[in-house]
Amino acid sequence: MKKKILLLTIAALALLLTTCAKKVTIAITDFNVTTEIEAKVGQTIEQILSEAQIELGEKDETVPGRDEKLAEETTEIVIHRYAKLTVNDNGEETEIETWKGETIADVLKGAGITLGDKDMVIPAAEEKVAADQMEVVIQRYAAVAITDLGEKKEYDKIKGLTIQEVLDQENITLGEKDEIEPAADTVLSEDMTEVQIRRYAKVTIKHEDEETQVELVGGTVEDALKEAGIELGEKEEADEAPDTFLVDGMVITISREKTVKLKVDGKSTEVTTKAVFVSDFLEEQKITLGPDDEMNKKLDDRIKDGMKLTVYRVEYKEEKETETIDYGTIEQYSDSMDLGTSTIEQYGSEGEKEVTYKVKYVDGKEDSREVIKEEVTKEPVDEIITYGTYEAPASSGRTETGRTAVYDCDGSGHGYYEIYYSDGSVEYETF
Repeated sequence: MKKKILLLTIAALALLLTTCAKKVTIAITDFNVTTEIEAKVGQTIEQILSEAQIELGEKDETVPGRDEKLAEETTEIVIHRYAKLTVNDNGEETEIETWKGETIADVLKGAGITLGDKDMVIPAAEEKVAADQMEVVIQRYAAVAITDLGEKKEYDKIKGLTIQEVLDQENITLGEKDEIEPAADTVLSEDMTEVQIRRYAKVTIKHEDEETQVELVGGTVEDALKEAGIELGEKEEADEAPDTFLVDGMVITISREKTVKLKVDGKSTEVTTKAVFVSDFLEEQKITLGPDDEMNKKLDDRIKDGMKLTVYRVEYKEEKETETIDYGTIEQYSDSMDLGTSTIEQYGSEGEKEVTYKVKYVDGKEDSREVIKEEVTKEPVDEIITYGTYEAPASSGRTETGRTAVYDCDGSGHGYYEIYYSDGSVEYETF
């Protein structure tokens, strides 16, 4: 009986202690959210969270642990939420268990996964784990150096790509006869991949009046000359540098140094040149031809040693001049005036006209001119002269008995007289 009373007393005491337990204020941090609550000292962490309606997942953890009892000095409960990351590292998958709120970079580092300076993480490495399950993709980058026609360029590309895929991305096209090393199907895996492209080229070499064609892969101008068996003379030079890489369809012109006697703009000089044609020489000497300029040679003439080349600066101008127009003379006759006499019935006067000329100047001097327009500004006036035709009759004893005027049919007022004499003779006189 005494034992039962003792047990009841102990149970009642425990219940009393629980009911009268001291309460403390604690902060509960769950992922990114912190909440303050009042909890009783001595309760387990799991009991406190349950009363606060905070559920724990099977793999979630707390600090202090979920089975530990709340101590009076405890001020914070931290909940670590479980999360699983599936990491695809350049095609290889790894599953990593971690806590929400950790940065992806820290999770990868904790799993022993090292990132290179140029590697890319999706989502970004500085983002925090926020979902129960999360996929992370790591794109590993490798440096690729591509040398094409002597020019070297470096690219950062995803490991796992083939060299052909890199070329496609950079719009680099390989011809059917081009060569590449390593092979186009080589997969990028090393930190630095050196790629050499050797281009096929069929080139034409012009030497004096001969043309030679050669075919090479990855060659230079020097290689092409050697292949064609051409050795440059002392004054000869190719229009491309010896170390220039060949391009399909390239034309290599070999020129010889020549002297040209040039006369232009009033100056005469001797010029040394390697130009092949007159057009090349003018461009070399920075001589620009005007639309009307002339030369003693054609643009497509070949330059020869000792050639004389003259450039004539030609200019056309329109010039106007006032010129006189000669007047005409009209002659008329009268028998009322003695033969051998004359009189001016109307004085003549010159006319005027404005003449427009197209004048050609060569090197500043007039060379020729042609009339392109005439305009009469003042008409000329004809001069009219009357000449006498009357001859006094000889002293023969006959006398004029009459005369008849016969007029011309054109209405001009001119005609002739029929003159009758006492001796029966008839004479005619114009008027």
